[in-house]
Amino acid sequence: MIVISLLYQLNKQSDSSRTTLTICVINQERCCAANLGFIIATQLGQLDVTMYAGYDSDDATTYPQNHLGRLWYTIHYDKTEEQLNVTIIKAKNLPKKRDDNFYDCAIRVTLLPGEKRYRQTSRKEEQADPIFEEIFKFPLAATSVTEKRTSVYFTLYQSTHSSKRLEITGHAMIQVDETVLQEYVVLKLEMMIENKREKKKRGHVVRLVCSEIDFNEIFKFSVVEDKLPETSISIQIKTVRPMTDKTPGNYGRTVVGGVMLAAGRELEHWRLMIDKPGEDHIQWHDLC
Repeated sequence: MIVISLLYQLNKQSDSSRTTLTICVINQERCCAANLGFIIATQLGQLDVTMYAGYDSDDATTYPQNHLGRLWYTIHYDKTEEQLNVTIIKAKNLPKKRDDNFYDCAIRVTLLPGEKRYRQTSRKEEQADPIFEEIFKFPLAATSVTEKRTSVYFTLYQSTHSSKRLEITGHAMIQVDETVLQEYVVLKLEMMIENKREKKKRGHVVRLVCSEIDFNEIFKFSVVEDKLPETSISIQIKTVRPMTDKTPGNYGRTVVGGVMLAAGRELEHWRLMIDKPGEDHIQWHDLC
């Protein structure tokens, strides 16, 4: 279920027939789910982990003393396939040579305990901020996640361009736990008038934490007042992958509006808004 607030107000200009329609999505109730990962950046050579909001986020201010580089990656556990997917996205501020040129580099991903389960990225030549965007898949039982028996170990290898041998220059490690089972969602709204799509709006990516998530997002649409009975708003909740925000999946949807596309509770909520302009009307709505 989802809580929606509907409000419409006439514009102050006396010669305008348009009205401002305000849709506020307050929260949504659901259970924990799997299959979405999260963006992380961590210091190579240290065990501290810092979470970042998205693919393009950079901690570009200062780097700690003896810094060996920063690594961006995602961890996504596929519960259906019982498979851990690790994506190496990019690295920044890697060590330089004495002449200020850069080494060739590669990142190795190892699943612990044991050192036989590992994958390695392609070799990047002479780059300080290489972009990898490579995905590695490891079979992993769900109990290894819930019982915190598995860790992912990252190793930075570097060498001179003339040498084929890569040497270890940095490392980082993270324990795999229930955080990889967290899910992210985004709100997508679409306004239709007489079955014609007029306007689309999109909210921010929000992480679900178990039973309830607070959206608290406000969307405003400009509508001709006489068209309100033929207007409807489709509200969709889509699951997304925070790294790229691509390949969204449908989680749930509801439509509030006039009789052409809405019915039952959603239609009554819309009519109440029209009958009492200037007032907030808040109701629960089922998702389908």
